[in-house]
Amino acid sequence: MRWRFHLATAASLAAAASLYWLPPWRYSFYPRCPFFALTGMECPGCGMTRALAALLDGQFAVSWHYNPLAILLLPPLAVYFFTGYWRGISRRDWSIPQLPSPVLAMLFVSITLFGVARNLPGMGL
Repeated sequence: MRWRFHLATAASLAAAASLYWLPPWRYSFYPRCPFFALTGMECPGCGMTRALAALLDGQFAVSWHYNPLAILLLPPLAVYFFTGYWRGISRRDWSIPQLPSPVLAMLFVSITLFGVARNLPGMGL
């Protein structure tokens, strides 16, 4: 199980480096959102790649403009994965930390509400 944590960490660092050196506003090989292509509406994840690339480039306001949900979820996700990784290193417990059901329900509801709100006229999310 330990190798999976190391692999996930290496993949995350490689993805961040790719976003930094190959930003989506300069290169067109990044995938397009199929939900947006089919409906013309933005899903909760639309703009997330651009938001993370802008954040890595230090453009916080631009990042927020692309996808505020990505910026809000990034710190708790980083803490979640760092905690699991640290637990594996310090205690040799390489299991994935489980989130309580109420937290998962809150995440699901928040992401769904964000997806609806960003497509309402005049919301601009």
